[in-house]
Order: sequence, then structure tokens, then C-alpha cells
Amino acid sequence: MPAFKKTEIFIIIGQIIDDALLIQDSIHRDQIATQLIEKFTDLIKNIATSYKNHDLINVSGNLVDWFSAELTKKSVISKDWQNKYKQEREKVGKREITVYKSIYSFPLEENISTQKMSPLLEGNLKTIIVNAFERNPIARKQCLEFYGTSCLCCGFDFYKTYGVIGQNYIHVHHIIPISKIRKNYQVDPIKDLIPLCANCHAMIHRTTPALSIDKLKEIIKQYH
Repeated sequence: MPAFKKTEIFIIIGQIIDDALLIQDSIHRDQIATQLIEKFTDLIKNIATSYKNHDLINVSGNLVDWFSAELTKKSVISKDWQNKYKQEREKVGKREITVYKSIYSFPLEENISTQKMSPLLEGNLKTIIVNAFERNPIARKQCLEFYGTSCLCCGFDFYKTYGVIGQNYIHVHHIIPISKIRKNYQVDPIKDLIPLCANCHAMIHRTTPALSIDKLKEIIKQYH
């Protein structure tokens, strides 16, 4: 696979995982492979021509395994996705495969309504093995409808840089850290959430407590 195609495939797989983790707890290797075939059939068929085994399920599965390997070895191509997912091995059927979970979000209740939720609640401390908080995909949606999908710190726009595969891709940062919330609170998608690119989001969390948006803007200005 040419280098440009590797980058394209890596971003596509990352987007599939990101989209899934907005509405569910996790997504496993075979589910990602299936979505690759369903959403990008022509691309996978084209890539399959370079494989001895042209079976699309085999090819898409190999691509997801390659994605996992790039994350694990922290290659250059995976730099914007580092420290973004937890990769765990779980038994699915008779096989043990890789399952992806976001380090920025925690288990969602399966019965969250995607039509209405008033007031929006986020936080809901749980005791499982570790304390986990609910993240509300509706709050994210309303945040992005207000601010758009460009980073509010550096202005980076994934669509302008990567085209269609970067459309609507952005992280959402909680100004009030989820880890500091010990009970349900009413989340204001405009006041409590802001869109950040993966780099700015990672930099904000490089310190404890996390940097403020204004502070990170100062740092960016200082070095540019």
C-alpha cells in the first residue's frame, strides 16, 4: 500500500472508531472491519487487488490489525491518535480480539434517547472497578452545532486539511474535568464544552490541573 493510502486508511479507521464511541461503550476489531467494507467498498476492493487473498473480510480485518499495530508501536502515522484509545483484548465468540474504548469517555447507558433529554445530565459517578462517568453524546452534538468543528485554540479544521474523511471530526473538551465531578450536574453544552483538535486536547491535559484555553492560546502565540 502506498504511503498516502496508508494515511488515508488510518484516518478512516480512526473516524469509524471515533463515531462509534460517541454512542456506545466500545467497538471491536470485526465491527470496524465490517464498517470498512460497508462504507468504503470501492476503496477496500481497490486495496484487495494487492493481496493474494482478495476476500474483503480478510483484507479489511488485516487493515484493522495494521491500525492496531501502528498505535501500539507509536508510529509517526498514528501520532494524532496516541493516548486516545484504550486497546483491550476480549473474547468475542470463540476468538480473542482487540476492543477499542476511548480514554476521554466512559460507558454510556444503552437507553439514552437520541431524540430528547432534558435536562442534559453528565457525570453520574459509578463504582465499577474504577469510578466512571457518563458522557452525553447529545451534549457534544449541541456543542458542535453552536461552535462548529474547528479547534477553538489553534483554529485547525480537519475538513480543510484532510477533505471528506476529516469532515465533522473534532474532540470535545470539558472545561470542568469529568474526574472532578462527584454527582450528576446539568451540563451546559455551550458553557461547559468546547471543540478542540486532538493536539490541543492532549496539550491541555499535559498538566494537572488541565491548562485553561486562554493559557494554551498564550503558549501557541509565544511559539508562533
